[in-house]
Amino acid sequence: MKPVVIFYTLGCKLNQYETEGIAAAFREAGFRIGEFPQSGDLYIVNTCTVTSKSEQKARRIIRKIAREHPEALVVVTGCYPQLERDEVQALSDRVIALPLEEKPLLLHLPSRLPDEDLDPSRVERLLQEIRTQFPLDRTAGRFLYRVDRPAFHARSFLKIQDGCDRRCTYCRVPLARGRAVSDDPARILQRVQELEGRGVSEIVLTGVNLAQYRWESLDLGGLLLRLLSHTSRLRFRISSLEPEGFSEALWDALSSPRICPHFHLPVQSGSNRVLRKMGRWYTAEEISALIARLRDVSTDPFISGDFIVGFPGETREDFEATRAFLDENAFSGAHLFRYSPRPGTAAYASKAHVPERVAKEREEALHACVEVHASAYLARQKGRVVEVIPEQERVKAGQRYAVGTSENYLLVWVPVPLEGETVRVEVGDVVEGEGRSVYGYPVSI
Repeated sequence: MKPVVIFYTLGCKLNQYETEGIAAAFREAGFRIGEFPQSGDLYIVNTCTVTSKSEQKARRIIRKIAREHPEALVVVTGCYPQLERDEVQALSDRVIALPLEEKPLLLHLPSRLPDEDLDPSRVERLLQEIRTQFPLDRTAGRFLYRVDRPAFHARSFLKIQDGCDRRCTYCRVPLARGRAVSDDPARILQRVQELEGRGVSEIVLTGVNLAQYRWESLDLGGLLLRLLSHTSRLRFRISSLEPEGFSEALWDALSSPRICPHFHLPVQSGSNRVLRKMGRWYTAEEISALIARLRDVSTDPFISGDFIVGFPGETREDFEATRAFLDENAFSGAHLFRYSPRPGTAAYASKAHVPERVAKEREEALHACVEVHASAYLARQKGRVVEVIPEQERVKAGQRYAVGTSENYLLVWVPVPLEGETVRVEVGDVVEGEGRSVYGYPVSI
C-alpha cells in the first residue's frame, strides 16, 4: 500500500498553490493524501520567512511531527530552508531541508519513492538522482506546478509570476525568491483554457509581485486582457497587487465584470515618512487616489491591505497618520503585522526600536479601526446579488450551509441543498462571529 502523505503550508497564496501542485503529483502516483494532524508516513512542510513568528511556527510544527510521529519522514521546503537550511536540518534526524529553489524536485519524487522504508538518506539519494536527471532552470522550474483538481481549495490558483525586484528595507522575501520572473503567456493561456474546460469557475492569479509581470512587451494588464478575450465564463481574482505598474491596459482589464472586485494592496503604512524609511516608492496620497479610481472602475469593491506597525522609528504621529489613512479610505479588511526584524534586510540593524507593548497597542487600535469599516461594508451588501462558489459545508443552529466565496470576497452561507458549482444569491444578514460572513439566498437567473 502506498504511504500516506500529509501537507502543512505556511504563508502566502503562492505557497498554497505550490503545495497543491506537489500534492497533485503525489495523488497521481497513487499516494494517499491525509490531513494534518493525522498520522502519516511522509510530511511535507512548506514554509514562510516573512516574519520571525512564521519561522517559529514552522519549527513548532516540525518538532511536533518529529515527536508524535518519530518514524515519519519530514521534508521541509520553502523560503525558510532557502535562507536557514542548516537551522532547519538540525531540528530532527528525520528531516530533509529542501531549499525553495529545489522545491520543484518534489514534483518528480513520487514516481521514485518506495512504498516503504522512507529512510532520509535513501530519499536524499533519490533527490540527488532527480537533480542529475532534471537540472533545474531557475526560471522555468518555478512554473512546473500543475493543479487540475485542487486538493485543498474549491477555486483554482495559478502561478504566473515569482520573485521581486524591489528591495524594501523590511522584506526578506526577495532574498529567498530572487529577482522577478514571469511565466510564458502562451502557457498561462493554455492552462487557463484547460481549467475552464474542466468546469472551473474562478482562477486566482498568484505571484510574489504580480505588478512586475512582464513578458517581452506584455504587462499584467495586457495578460489579463488576453485571458479575458480567449475565455468566456471564468472569473479571475488577483491575489495581491503592489501599487505599481497600473497601466491603462490594467485599468481596462480591471473594469471587466469578470475581474473580481476584490483588490488587496500591500500599502504597509499611511505615513509618508515611514514609507520612505521602508523603501516604498509612493505616498499615502497617491494610494488614496489609486483606491478612489478602483472604486470608480468597479462596483463597491472589497479593498484590503497589508500594514506594518512598530517599524523602527515609527512615532505616535506616524501611527496616527496610518490610522487616519485607514479611516479615510474605509478599508474592508486588512492584514496587520507588528514589525519583525529580518536578518539580511536594511532595517535589521536599526536601533530605533518601538517597544513591543506599544506596537501591540497600535496593532489593536488599527484592528478596531478596520473592524468598523469591515462591518459597514458587510451591512451595505444586504440585498446585493452575488455569485458564490461553494467551498465547504458548515452547520449553524442545526442548519446545514454551503459556504463559499463571492466575487467581492464575502464568505456567503447558503442553505443546502444547492444545484450547480456557482450559485447566484441575494445577500442577507451578517453571520455573527464568523468574520466577513453573510447569509445568502438563491435567486433565479
